[in-house]
Amino acid sequence: MTSEMGHHFDPALIPAFTKVLPDILRIKDTFADELGAQTDKLLDT
Repeated sequence: MTSEMGHHFDPALIPAFTKVLPDILRIKDTFADELGAQTDKLLDT
């Protein structure tokens, strides 16, 4: 994603995303359920 900064999206997006990524992952883990394995596959691609 960093190689596309300024080409396909706002260059400020990567630092902002990186800053909140731990919160996103924490929320994902907090609300994981039996469908979690299916949604994890989406995040791993």
